[in-house]
Amino acid sequence: MIRRCPHCKELNMGQKDHCFRCKKPLEPGASTPTPGESDIAVKCPYCQADLVKAPKRLTTCKTCGNRIHVVNKQTLFPGARLTRDQADAAYLHSWLRTQGLNISKTAFRDTSHSMRLKLGMEPNPVEVVAYMAEIKFQKDGFRRNDPVETYETYTSLANSLSAVGCQHAIVWMRRAFVYDLQQYKESGYATVRIDCREDCCRECAEQKGQVFTVAEALSSMPLPNVRCSCASEDGFPCRCRYSVQIEPSYDDIDDVLRQVLEEVDRQVLEETDGYHPVGF
Repeated sequence: MIRRCPHCKELNMGQKDHCFRCKKPLEPGASTPTPGESDIAVKCPYCQADLVKAPKRLTTCKTCGNRIHVVNKQTLFPGARLTRDQADAAYLHSWLRTQGLNISKTAFRDTSHSMRLKLGMEPNPVEVVAYMAEIKFQKDGFRRNDPVETYETYTSLANSLSAVGCQHAIVWMRRAFVYDLQQYKESGYATVRIDCREDCCRECAEQKGQVFTVAEALSSMPLPNVRCSCASEDGFPCRCRYSVQIEPSYDDIDDVLRQVLEEVDRQVLEETDGYHPVGF
């Protein structure tokens, strides 16, 4: 049985009638559940101050002023009250599970420890999850024979990372475009064109309609646009995409030239009443 002292707020275990800290009598009544299950035992994930009541939705800690996020049914962190970075990592972890990438709590803890030793500081939990996902995708992704599926998976991951403010988002979006270009190459297309949305930013508009060979695009990687300033709340900001640039064959050019010459001849005949100058 656990009871909180009404005088000094200390938790007391057992059947004692007096607080072991202030020696004042404890109030009789129902016992307090074990820490972690009680509203009283919940602490702020930032300053570790005791919360009078366990928040059930986004709230602000009265002690440190930080916003406490509530994420239920997550397995990376103890409890449901998390910091912003922990909440973002938990959401990303949940999305990865829907893609068949399950990161265990033990593996997350060990990777966090390794990164802490390497960086000399506490790593951002979002970066830890992204790094682990990157390793797993490298092991599984390059064994895939379908560049379309890989492109869609990497794009979804980049959008999810961008939505939680992770710096790895652009890396994954760049890899998605590599598979996109590979798809065009395997389909027999030699050139691609950059298409942009009508409401794109000025930086993206500058490269709208530019044409590259697949080899040039793979070498310079104009997409994603690193200077993009488009606003997006639900995914990666740069929404520019590649499309097929179909170049006419020589036969097509001959047909077009023949049609142009015939049209010119017709106009000349109309303007000269049927007289066609010699050598034209």
